[in-house]
Formats: sequence, C-alpha cells, structure tokens
Amino acid sequence: MSTATLHRPIRYADTPMAATSTVTSPNATKPAARALDSRRRERYDATGPAGRRPGGSGAAASARVAGTRCAASAIDRRVVARRRATAAAVMLGGALALLVWVVAIIGSNYAASVQPAPTGTEIVHVRQGDSLSSIADRIAPEVPRQAVIEQIVERNRLADSGLRVGQALVAPAYS
Repeated sequence: MSTATLHRPIRYADTPMAATSTVTSPNATKPAARALDSRRRERYDATGPAGRRPGGSGAAASARVAGTRCAASAIDRRVVARRRATAAAVMLGGALALLVWVVAIIGSNYAASVQPAPTGTEIVHVRQGDSLSSIADRIAPEVPRQAVIEQIVERNRLADSGLRVGQALVAPAYS
C-alpha cells in the first residue's frame, strides 16, 4: 500500500489553528490523523448527501474546510461581462447602420429637398460670353446652380451647351 502525503496542512473552520496537522496516510495510526479521520467520518455520515453540497446547511456548512470556495462565480462574472459587452457592441453597430441608412436615403434626394420650387417661368436672352452657369447664377443666385441648369436644359430641349448671342431661353423664375 502506498502512502500519500499532503503538502499543506488541513484546517477546519470550526477548529483552532493549533489543531492543524499533516496527514501522511488515510489509515495512519497517529493520534492527530485518527482525530481528523473521525471528524471526516462524522461530517459525511451525519449530514447525508444534501449536506455535502457546497452551500449546504447544518453540520456540513460549519465543518467546511477553511480557505476553499467555488471559483465559478468569478468565471461567471467574466462570462456575463463579456456577453454584455458583445450585446452592447451589436446594438451600437445596429444603431450606426440605421444612421448610415437614414443619411443615405435623405442624402440621395438632398438636392431636390433643398431646392425651392419655381414660381413660374421667364424669358432670358443670351448675352455675349454667357454660359448656362452664368445664366443660372444671374437668374437664381440663391438656388443650387446645377438644379437651375438642369431645368433650363429641360424646358428648352437643349442637346448641348452651345448657345448663340441673342437666343431666347425659357428659364424658371424664383420669387
């Protein structure tokens, strides 16, 4: 039969420090070892399986080995914290995706939304050195230039930007 040696002394929570001892064999004949073995037997025999659970009540709870506790609570806290962080990151990502989608929808029609509607039309004559850009700046300086140019090209059915001096153009009028 081999002998097992515990390197650290066993301390019981309900015994004073003087009662600590090193156990060299489960069936040792030393008085200290016999006393420890009898305490173990009393603890397990008297309480039954329910009292031997970690957190049980009665004699098993009072005779618990000092310095032992379940490490699962610290691990569980880390897992819960990691899950919360992951959930927060997913929710933040979803919120950012929604924000990008809203900006893309609104931004795609931004020119039409900021452009005021023309109140009517007016006839504009092309001068020497005029271009569609200069005409757009002259008739509606507060409106985006490209929007005015598009309306002039559409109303006059212009194929290109070639203008002649004195040419009459139908242009939108803004109040």
